[in-house]
Parts: sequence; C-alpha cells; structure tokens
Amino acid sequence: MVIHELTGINAIMLYSNKILAAGGSSSISPRTGTQIIGAVNLFSSATAIWSAKTFSRRTLLIWGHLLMGLCHLCVGLTFEISKPTYCLVALCLFIFFFENSSGCITWLYCSEVSVDVALGLVGMSGYCITFILSLVTEPLMLSPLHESGTFYMFGGISLVAAVWFFFFLKETSTVKTDKEKKELYVPEDLKDVPLIDSD
Repeated sequence: MVIHELTGINAIMLYSNKILAAGGSSSISPRTGTQIIGAVNLFSSATAIWSAKTFSRRTLLIWGHLLMGLCHLCVGLTFEISKPTYCLVALCLFIFFFENSSGCITWLYCSEVSVDVALGLVGMSGYCITFILSLVTEPLMLSPLHESGTFYMFGGISLVAAVWFFFFLKETSTVKTDKEKKELYVPEDLKDVPLIDSD
C-alpha cells in the first residue's frame, strides 16, 4: 500500500495544475491539461475492469510499476527540455498505466492476503502516506530538486518497486481458497495457527 501511494498518483491529482504551469508556455493551458488528465483518469478507470479480469496480479503490478516509473522519468525529462505538451502526454500515460495496474489491484490484493485487522493497518498506512505527500509535494518541487527531480524520485521509487514485486510478490489469482490466500506470506511453521482467535 505504501508503494501504491508512493507512485505519486495523488501528487499529480492534487497538483496537476501547478505541474503543468511549471512546465512552461504551451498551446494547452494548465486548466485544460488538468481537465484532460481527469478525462483520461475516467477512461482508464473504466478499462481497468478488463485489465483486472484479464491479467494476473503479479503481471499487473510488475509491469505497471515499470511503465509508471518510465513515465515519471519522461515527465522529469520534459521539465529539463521545457516541453509542457510532452509533459501532459507522459502524465496521461502514467494515469493510464496506474489505473490499469496498481490502481485496480492494490486494494484487492491487500484484502486477499490480509486478515481484517491487518487490512485496517494497511489502509491507515496508505492514507498516512497520501497525507504526507499532500504536504511535501509542493515544497519538493520548489526545493533544489525542482519538478524534474521530484518526478525522477517518483520514477525511481516505481522502478525499484517493480524489481521488489518481481522477487517477493506472490500470486493470488491462481490460489483457490481464501484461507490459502491469507496464508501466502505466513511461515510454514505458523500455518496451523488459527487466523482468528476462537476465544
């Protein structure tokens, strides 16, 4: 869940107008760009229904974070070369890849492998990261990192996440029972311990 939020999706949704304005002059105004991002987000959310049903959890999360990371690096590069229209295209591609990977799978995956108490902690951690990002995104863009460095940072996090998922993420779509999904990350010697205390 922390990785899901550190993709920077909420930073884009909250600050898209300032991000596009910082990219320089363009034939597309920041306000119009923000509206385009919203429309792409709506379209991508609709296509995510098909993606979630068609591809495995591992495939979506690994490839999704890889492509999101590359999109972030492209956004950072567009600031370096002052191409705001390309920045908008890269942001829209990021939105599409996000909604069709982490956006549609993370909450589902967490609910599959977590018991209720743990899922509450997962949700709380996600909202805490969202709150922190809402506070630090603008200062980061105004810092010596600038907009380009901020998006390079988001891109690096997503690329590292793709590697982490490749080595450590376990598939749930091929597991038959809910109990088996909840035990995917439980050590073998603890699998006989009840998930819920009967007392």
